[in-house]
Amino acid sequence: MASMVDKATESDSSGGSWAGPEWQTGRRRLTQFGFIWGLVIIGLFLSFISFRFVSDWEKERNEHRFENTIKNYTHSLEETLSKDLDVLRSIEGFFASSEAVTRAEFTAFNSGYLKRYPGIQALEWIPRVTAKERGDYEQRARKDGLSGFRITEKKAQAGMVAAGPRDEYFPVYFVAPIKGNERVLGFDLGSNPARLAALRKARDSGEIAVSAPIKLIQETGDQYGFLAFLPLFGKGLPFDTEKLRRQNLAGFSLGVYRIGDMFESALTKHEQPGGIDIYLFDDSVPSGSQLIHFHPSRLRQGSAEPEPEKQIRGGAYPSVSFPVGDRQWTIVYRPIPGFFAGASTWVPWAALSAGLLFTALMAALLVLAIGRETRIAALVDKRTKDLKDSESHIRAVVDNAVDGIITIGENGVIESFNPAAEVLFGYRRDEVVGKNVNILMPQPYHAEHDGYLRAYLETGERKIIGIGREVEGRRKDGYIFPMDLAVSEMHIAGNRRFVGICRDITDRKQVDRMKNEFISTVSHELRTPLTSIQGSLALITKTMPEELSKKHQNLLGIADRNCRRLVRLINDILDIEKIESGKMVFNLKAVELMPLVQQAIEANQSYAQKFSAMLVLKESLAGIKVYADEDRIAQVLTNLMSNAAKFSPPGGTVEVKIGRAGHNVRVEVADHGPGIAEEFQDRIFGKFAQADSSSTRRREGTGLGLSIAKAIVDKHGGGIGFTTEPGAGTTFYFELPEWHRLRQGQRAADGKRRILVCEDEPDVAALLKIMLEQNGATCDVAYTAAMAKEMLAANDYSAMTLDLMLPDIDGLTFMNELRADEKTRDLPIVVISARAESGRLEINGDAAGVVDWLAKPIDRNRLLAAVDRTAFGGERPRILHVEDDADVLELIASLLAERAVIESAKTLAEAREMLKSGTYDLMLLDIGLPDGNGLDLLPGLGGGEDLPVVLFTGQEVAGEIARKVDAVMIKSHTSMDQLLETMAHIIDRNPAVDRHVDEA
Repeated sequence: MASMVDKATESDSSGGSWAGPEWQTGRRRLTQFGFIWGLVIIGLFLSFISFRFVSDWEKERNEHRFENTIKNYTHSLEETLSKDLDVLRSIEGFFASSEAVTRAEFTAFNSGYLKRYPGIQALEWIPRVTAKERGDYEQRARKDGLSGFRITEKKAQAGMVAAGPRDEYFPVYFVAPIKGNERVLGFDLGSNPARLAALRKARDSGEIAVSAPIKLIQETGDQYGFLAFLPLFGKGLPFDTEKLRRQNLAGFSLGVYRIGDMFESALTKHEQPGGIDIYLFDDSVPSGSQLIHFHPSRLRQGSAEPEPEKQIRGGAYPSVSFPVGDRQWTIVYRPIPGFFAGASTWVPWAALSAGLLFTALMAALLVLAIGRETRIAALVDKRTKDLKDSESHIRAVVDNAVDGIITIGENGVIESFNPAAEVLFGYRRDEVVGKNVNILMPQPYHAEHDGYLRAYLETGERKIIGIGREVEGRRKDGYIFPMDLAVSEMHIAGNRRFVGICRDITDRKQVDRMKNEFISTVSHELRTPLTSIQGSLALITKTMPEELSKKHQNLLGIADRNCRRLVRLINDILDIEKIESGKMVFNLKAVELMPLVQQAIEANQSYAQKFSAMLVLKESLAGIKVYADEDRIAQVLTNLMSNAAKFSPPGGTVEVKIGRAGHNVRVEVADHGPGIAEEFQDRIFGKFAQADSSSTRRREGTGLGLSIAKAIVDKHGGGIGFTTEPGAGTTFYFELPEWHRLRQGQRAADGKRRILVCEDEPDVAALLKIMLEQNGATCDVAYTAAMAKEMLAANDYSAMTLDLMLPDIDGLTFMNELRADEKTRDLPIVVISARAESGRLEINGDAAGVVDWLAKPIDRNRLLAAVDRTAFGGERPRILHVEDDADVLELIASLLAERAVIESAKTLAEAREMLKSGTYDLMLLDIGLPDGNGLDLLPGLGGGEDLPVVLFTGQEVAGEIARKVDAVMIKSHTSMDQLLETMAHIIDRNPAVDRHVDEA
């Protein structure tokens, strides 16, 4: 028994027990399964509820959308009609403010309205003409350019005929636009009963009267139009009563409106739903003929014909009525079948589908979530191991790098120091970490480093950061050594760090010194004996020809040719080294080019004859000058001519041409040889570049000539290139800026400001020239201080830009020389230099006439602002802005803050006082002011008759007024850039500005 109990106990404690792990796992899975099914049931229920809710919401939204559409369309049409009819009141004001209106003025005044309001077919002036005045009116119109003008009426069969006798006539006298409306001129509106009724209603009421819908004389389509009349009474005559209005009537301003165009214009202001038909009715006409416009839905199926008027006006559809002049119009909105149900029926079903999809996804996510903790734990372990491995890898790279790597924080304190840096500076890591990095620098960098770092953090001005450069380092024992330093910036966890990579370049410096010593040795030790050898060979050949056998003469000739070849090789190598090191000296001056080219042809003619070739000058240009070094340009010519001779066929001709290419002088050297192979063209100007570089090549040469020629031309601010055709020959050319010497005091022919750009880098000089000329200036370029002196002596300049790093003199020294010269003492200067800040600090900013100090790269806006200030000798122009709108005053003042002194007046009285007491360079004037018309300032300007005026107004301006001012800028049609450009142009060309500057 005991043994059986023991066995049973063992069985119960084993994995097969009802309370064992398998049962617990099963119960947990059953719980999870039940939770998932519960979630599915809840999701289905919520999806159904969402479907019903969205369906109801969608229906309400469509009804609300329909109501909003009605409101928007009705408001838009009422607003359009109101604005279109208000044009008649503008014409009334126009006639009231003018003594006599001409046909041209009427057309100009109304042209703007016709463009802005597409529903207006025409605007007309209809005078009241008595039978007694009829002949005078017809005669006056003919004199006014309307030949054959007569007062007419329309007969059913005969068309337009002379109007019959009546007590008074109402002919069309002015019409705009005239094109397309010629046949209405002279038409008597009083001859038509409907028009006459509207005329009399407008006359008797003194208000706008609207005709019934009619077919217009000008109309070529099938839409209706209507006429709107506004009576105009004699100037100064009373019209308080109906009797006085009939007695003192002068005529009518008439608007001819096309209902369809007006309606479509109003609708285009809003998005048009596709399911609404729109009907427009005139309630003032008999029932059955009230429909005047029908706008069908663009989703209408089948016929687009309107429904019967009785059916539409039965009250089943929404409608809105509103007055139009003295008439009543009604709009009826009829939604087509399916508008409410079909607008967005997919939305409820989309909500149901989204709910079901969400339920399915949540169930899938719960299934996938089983075991998620295990996978996350495994992933965390793997990522931790990967991070440790990555950190070890990076540490190994940094520790084994051959360059010193140092990191510092924003405060300049060293945070890391790799083993290569320990070897480089002689410090252990623990000796420098936590200390300022300036312990690794000699003076003056040791004392100034924190200032450099602080300036970069505050202003972004870079000295070394992001720029690799050569500096000096200081070892622990105090030894100072040269090194390359590259500093980069990085951001880690929101903190800024700097990484410096250092390399000792002591060995490289030693190699450079050895190279320089070798070049000096080559220059002296090889040139000297070669000169002796060459001279001795020439002496033997010339003085003892009879004593030498032919064999000996041939050997001496071989020796002489190879000696000369070696001299050329040495000279080319030395020239290349000078150019690359910046040691080649250029003696630049104004040189006449033609004698230089002719001398080069003569000097190289004998060399060309060795190849049975002939140098010929094909095109010349007498008297043209360039600013150049004679010897170096002669060297370029020699290289190109000798190269062309070598590749010319026997008996061939090398053609030399000189001509102009824009503002440059172009020299071409053309041969008729084999041309240049395509695979060699991209490296033709490289060092030691030769198309045939094999040991058996047939033509001699070092391959340095073209490379030297390109370097020389580049230093002159020019360009070099070639054109070639295989089998037909090659043309090499180079271009140099032409030297212009103007008479003292001469200015640019187009009246623009003349600015001298003094900059030795051709690309930077070209960029400055483009920037300044786009801003309306004319520029000359000087590449050296000597060239600038010559140009300053020959010309007058409004201003000058100056680089402080010139090839022949320090920029600050040159600036002092300019200030010592009487002519250039007051010349405004804009300093543009990589060391502008240090230059300014060197003289403590005390440089008279320096408008601004600009660092490279160039800030275009700051440059143009500085140059604009120089146009007034450093003084900004004064502008009077007459404007009552505070926002406009503030906007213009902000835009012109850098370029001008702005003074503002908000009323006519204030403006008059300021014009009496002040001197201005320009007045910016609005017409509509609180106390009168701004145009009242024009006849007697307090600032003088020469004061330029720019009208900046929201009103249209007649041509006669526009001719009295310098410019008219309409506020709604003018950008701020256009306004500023116009004002700057007027100030620059106005002679009053020069007087203003002289007085200042």
